Amino acid sequence: MEHVMRINKPIINNEVEIPLGQTLVTKTDTKGTINYINNAFMDVAGYSEEELMGQPHNVIRHPEVPSEAFRDLWETIQSGKTWSAPVKNRCKDGSYYWVMSNVSPIYNDNGEIIEYVSVRRGLSKEEKQGALALYERLQNDEVRLHNGRVIENIFSRIKEKIFSINVGLKIGFSVLCSILISVILGYMVISEKKQPARQN
Repeated sequence: MEHVMRINKPIINNEVEIPLGQTLVTKTDTKGTINYINNAFMDVAGYSEEELMGQPHNVIRHPEVPSEAFRDLWETIQSGKTWSAPVKNRCKDGSYYWVMSNVSPIYNDNGEIIEYVSVRRGLSKEEKQGALALYERLQNDEVRLHNGRVIENIFSRIKEKIFSINVGLKIGFSVLCSILISVILGYMVISEKKQPARQN
């Protein structure tokens, strides 16, 4: 891990596009240690096989990816399910690339999980925009992930409803006050008109 961190460059705002039809594949053991990478992955990420073999898979993790995504990833694959979601990864030179990541468990003859395989493809422009919106909502705790699926955060929705109710009550109260003031002023004008003229 320390060796890879030393060769990693600082994050830069430069995107690496993944060619159409190219598939990036990696495999890890059950602890997330890399034991296989294909040539397409090395071409995009910029690492050699020697630099990544035996290293933890999170060395390619981009800091802008919400931790919620990786929490859900591990919960999903450890339960024996496949996890699919958009992910922003970092390259060796600090650049980044977007992928739709599909991570699945691999079993032995006894039905035990022994490895995980990750198969990725590039994202379209629209998919990247959707992924950015999802990351923002995850950071704001508006949604959460479950098995790679987006779940509305009920507490966030309750807060939004309470805010809407409070705003509505404030607006309603302001309108009511305006009406009462108008009524009172109107009553005062009428009362003054009804009063008899004073005698000198």
